[in-house]
Order: sequence, then C-alpha cells, then structure tokens
Amino acid sequence: MGKQLAKLGGAIFGGSAIVIVAFAQWRYGEVDWRPVLVWSLFVTTIVTGRAFFIIRSRRRHAAARAIRHRQMLELEAAIGELKHSMARLSPADLSIYLSLTRRSDDDATPCVVTTKGSPNHLVLVQMTDLKLAAPEEFRTVGESPNALTCVRYAVTPFGRHYLLKILPEVLEVRAERQVGGPGPERS
Repeated sequence: MGKQLAKLGGAIFGGSAIVIVAFAQWRYGEVDWRPVLVWSLFVTTIVTGRAFFIIRSRRRHAAARAIRHRQMLELEAAIGELKHSMARLSPADLSIYLSLTRRSDDDATPCVVTTKGSPNHLVLVQMTDLKLAAPEEFRTVGESPNALTCVRYAVTPFGRHYLLKILPEVLEVRAERQVGGPGPERS
C-alpha cells in the first residue's frame, strides 16, 4: 500500500504543480514557487489521505471476502464429509435420522443416544461441528476394560431442518456407492 500511495502522491504533486504553474503563468505572467509548493503539498495531502482510507477499506473488504470464501469452502467440505459418513450408515441407523425429521415441532428436543466410537457417533460429532446437534450427556456403563460410553445428542432445530435437505442427497450417495459409481473412500 505504501508504494501505491507514494506513486499516487508523486503523480498528484506533479500534476497539481503543473496546473498551478500554468494558472499562475497565465494569470500573473510570472511564477512564485512558494505558493505553488504549498498548494501542491496541500492538494497532495488531501488526495493521498483520502486514497489511503479508500485503499485500506478495499483491502479489508477483500480480506473479509477471502475469509468468508475459505469458510464456505471448509463448510462445503465438512458437509460433503457428513454426507459420505451418513451414506456409510446402515438403513436402520439412517432411519433414526429420518424419524428425527418427522417429529412435530411441539415435541421436546429430539435426541439420539449412541455409543462412543460407533458410526452413528462419528456422524453426530460431524453434525456437532456443523452446529446441527449438541452433546447433552456422557455416561459410562460398566466397568473398565469393558466399559461402554454412551453419549446423548440433542438435534438443533436447524439440524432437523437441514436433515430434511441432506437425507435425499445421502441416499443418492448411497445409490452411487452400491452401483459402484464415483464416490470417495469406498469401503
């Protein structure tokens, strides 16, 4: 930005000096360099100062746009991973998510209980990362080394709405995998 402002300042200073000299020569027939320099510096300061704020604002907007774009790419990648993880679930596990979408809005917050490390748990962790679900309770059942950790997840209202949108896409991914079509990470 400094080089841009230096070039702009030089161009403005030179241009304003030429205009003022031409005006002074035309109007008075002679040129006094002190007023020429003072006015040229004044004009240069005003224009360069204004340009600084415009350039800074545009750079901030460009940086914010780049961050939003990167976040959208990360979000799309996370949603793609979620689709593929859900496509690997059994039909019984998928029916849990379908039943979550069929509940009426009057019902209490829909929850899913699963065991840590299961395919369902991995899907719910991904949903948590996307703010579609939230862990509510962790409980260990049994004694070590055979202990089983149960996790209860509450599906958010947005999660319920988003499941309606994503489930048909998950079924498409499942169909592609069964036919042997394209699909990352074939199991």
